[in-house]
Amino acid sequence: MNSGKLKFSSEMFDEKKFNNKKRSVAVKIVISILAIYFVLLVIFMGLYANFKLKYELVQVSGMSMQPTINPNTTEQKICDDWVYIRNREFARGEIVTFNAKKYKGVSDYLIKRVIATEYDYITIRLMYNEKYGMDVYTVCLVTSDKLDEEGNFTSADVEYLDEDYTTSVIEWTNSSFTPATDAIDGFKYEDSFYKTMILSGKYGTQSDEDGVWYAQVPQGEFFYLGDNREISSDSRYRGTDKVESIKGVVEIIIHDANDGPSMVVQLSAVVNYYGEQIGSFFSNLWIDLEKFFAI
Repeated sequence: MNSGKLKFSSEMFDEKKFNNKKRSVAVKIVISILAIYFVLLVIFMGLYANFKLKYELVQVSGMSMQPTINPNTTEQKICDDWVYIRNREFARGEIVTFNAKKYKGVSDYLIKRVIATEYDYITIRLMYNEKYGMDVYTVCLVTSDKLDEEGNFTSADVEYLDEDYTTSVIEWTNSSFTPATDAIDGFKYEDSFYKTMILSGKYGTQSDEDGVWYAQVPQGEFFYLGDNREISSDSRYRGTDKVESIKGVVEIIIHDANDGPSMVVQLSAVVNYYGEQIGSFFSNLWIDLEKFFAI
């Protein structure tokens, strides 16, 4: 019959074995932590490799995309920005890198902003702007989806771009490098654009009912401008370029990297990229759930 008394073993008071058990537990914890770090490292390296397959790191030189890209100077030395580009379909307003067609006998590798795509109509002319209280150069765009079955449009279809990414609309307007043409039917156009896109005969043109002239972007091509309009060599001088010449779309900008982004900066770009992807996923999931329960 069990008397109910506790039976003690001498092993319970063996300090050496007790310490060995403590060390064993500690070793297991350390091994578990190292295993977790190793798994996370493998996952991250896989994500990094996937990122590098999708993106290419490109150095930017020149000032034609100021202030968006390469906006700073230090002791009159340009601090080059770097960008991550991705080979994918682009949209109006995005920045792309491409091998431009020959201009003055030279082919260039350019980085510019897409303003118009195939079949769009575009013009650049002086218009009164209430924000500035004066006439400024304004990019006027008729997107291809606004054209009727015969390819025509009206002034009601025109979109007047408010380009807050340019260095200065006023400086661009007053620049000696971008003079206006003499008034044509009461309208003034940026001279280089008018000569290249309207007068050259290389592009289809159409005027709206007010008499404003527009040039059409050919099939498979795009019209591009630099954000620093005063000095940028772009479609105003070169004309449109082929979509197939585009190497990639700029998705990540790394400022003031000089000789190149450090590994920490590059890894940070990867983390931020996948953080945005995860955030976008859960944001879209939440929207979908709201729509589902609202039905």
